[in-house]
Amino acid sequence: MDFAAVTVGHDICAAPADRYLEGLVPTTIAAPLHPNAAGMKAFAAAIVKATK
Repeated sequence: MDFAAVTVGHDICAAPADRYLEGLVPTTIAAPLHPNAAGMKAFAAAIVKATK
């Protein structure tokens, strides 16, 4: 599944509170350049929606 549309406005350049993906220096508990908890929640919602 392509999550590009899900991350629009929530990429590493977004404000920390709006990010789904962390930058090189994470601001939440997530690996650099990986989804944070909000991102994983948004990705899960997209998967559930796609499978209905």
